[in-house]
Amino acid sequence: MGAEAAEAVGWRPPTVPAQVVGGVGEPVRRRRHRPLGGGNLGAAGLAKAAMRLDLAGSATVATCQRGAPRRRARDTRARCSGLAPNRSVRARSVRGPSTAPRRAPPARSLRPISAPRRAPPARSLRPIRGPCAVAAALTRQGRTGDHRTTLWDNHWRKIDRAGPPPSHPLAPSTGRSCGACLDGRPARPTPPGSVEEQNARTCRAPRVSSPPPARVAPSCVPRAALPGRASTTWQAHRPSEPLVTHDADVIIIGGGVSGLATAWHVAQRGRRALVLERAPRLGGALASVRAPSGYWYDLGAHTCYNTYGGLIDILERSGRADALLARDRVPYRILVDGELRSVVAELSLGRVLLSLPRMIGHSKRGKTVAQHYSRIVGRRNYERVLGPMLAAVPSQRADLIPAEMLFKRRPRRKDVAHQFTLEGGLGTVADVIAAHDGVDARTGVTVEGIADTGDGWAVTAAGGVELRAPKVALAVQPPVAAALIAGPRPDLCAALSQIATTTIDSCGYVFAKGDLDLEPVAFFAPRDEDIFWSTVTRDVVPDEGHRAFTFHFRQGLDPHARDARVGDVLGVDVTRAVHRAQIRSTLPTPRLGHHAIVAAIEAATPDDRLAVAGSFFAGLAIEDCVQRAIAVADQLLPTAAAGAR
Repeated sequence: MGAEAAEAVGWRPPTVPAQVVGGVGEPVRRRRHRPLGGGNLGAAGLAKAAMRLDLAGSATVATCQRGAPRRRARDTRARCSGLAPNRSVRARSVRGPSTAPRRAPPARSLRPISAPRRAPPARSLRPIRGPCAVAAALTRQGRTGDHRTTLWDNHWRKIDRAGPPPSHPLAPSTGRSCGACLDGRPARPTPPGSVEEQNARTCRAPRVSSPPPARVAPSCVPRAALPGRASTTWQAHRPSEPLVTHDADVIIIGGGVSGLATAWHVAQRGRRALVLERAPRLGGALASVRAPSGYWYDLGAHTCYNTYGGLIDILERSGRADALLARDRVPYRILVDGELRSVVAELSLGRVLLSLPRMIGHSKRGKTVAQHYSRIVGRRNYERVLGPMLAAVPSQRADLIPAEMLFKRRPRRKDVAHQFTLEGGLGTVADVIAAHDGVDARTGVTVEGIADTGDGWAVTAAGGVELRAPKVALAVQPPVAAALIAGPRPDLCAALSQIATTTIDSCGYVFAKGDLDLEPVAFFAPRDEDIFWSTVTRDVVPDEGHRAFTFHFRQGLDPHARDARVGDVLGVDVTRAVHRAQIRSTLPTPRLGHHAIVAAIEAATPDDRLAVAGSFFAGLAIEDCVQRAIAVADQLLPTAAAGAR
């Protein structure tokens, strides 16, 4: 501000004792960047500051009080000249008017307010992580959640209507489209950030607008491998015909363990089941991968027990009991200071003996996992050993999970091995159920809404396809189910919204057997806080030439950090992996009082028109999903339930 304004308000800049600057003693005034008098004085001084701007771009700074804020001076100068301020340009206060010309800032430092935003270069259309520039942009912004899928779907609908531009990565000139081809056109690709994004397959079938050249075969090939990484091959389930209309007795939304088991039991009751799965594969947690060499391994669930009577019954009645493989007896280990150690050796047996009397009359009911097992082995043993090992079961800290939901007593099938898997992996269960005559399983179908028609349900899929059926079963994760049913059943939506979930990234690595100097191990978990929950191997079904390791990581980690950690733990160069794969899974996180939420869900679905399946009712195991599927089939088809058994 000017000297007159300063005298009018009686303001004087404070001084400090003289200091020697450059050999000359002079008073040094301390700069104050906060205006006095309630904040109005600084603004008035800035408004009176004289600003001049040369048309050639050379700007000179006129009077600007030394104590005025720099940023306000810069913004005021830009507003007076009709230009938008740029935070990257720093304005400097001077004592008085200066006539010496200053070097002009770059042309891009001050952009006219009315000037249009510069268009992005053509190379921004090149995909970075996903099959589309939109996926790359969303990935760079770190945007996660359902709104990413919505933006992706909206963008792809525009491409479906108008066709991709010539520079689009999925244009016909590239000969590439996404996995499942419906009605001669490429289906919508996998949304960025979903569990199949890292394992997306591409199809060489061109679009309808151009005839297929003779040299292009409609076979599927894996996506291009990143430098230093092996490619991934998925056995994607593909719909055999376009999903336009369908005649089904029950529509099941979700093609995971719960949805497929529900469809199988509906078909066993003589009804037709239609399964709609958004991902390009079926199975959910039953995620088995087969390398080009034929070597298979599991990325999700990996172990079944002879107490899984419902699952064994499905395999036997489908004629696939011969697919059961007994698992070898391989030890479990705990990772301590970079070394795999025996679990029993890490326990303090003295504390276990002291805890034995407290086991008398002890019950799981109403207790968390930490409360129950700390009483059995001692709190220190639980915190140092048992707690980290139990976290490997749900791939999350199990301390607050109800103890009665983690392990259950069930009848054993003595004619079946205590622990078993299936030939080709547990994903074989999805293939067995999908091959049933009464089950029509469709992949790549995104359900956008459910409406109650009075005598049934109208299910709207992406692309405006409307399917009708008298009965519907929800077999998706609680947040997805709550969003779908919010309109017709708000009470059910409120109950489902109370269930928390956890997301993990499961990464599989296959190495040549000679590259590893590691003892055979079934699985191991880190004792101390780490970026992964557990590691599961295929050593229980040994192979002559390969070994596979699946690391269950926390969500959102940098891929390079994951690879570095895998290399440190296994003592091998990760680039030597002969095959790799990755999925993202969302798991329920129940807490004490979960039974009240289950009761609310049951109360919100009292009739035989709508039911909910999933792994968040009585337990988290595969068998819990199958038993819930049986209950859902009995609820939807009560008259046929007795005949099915």
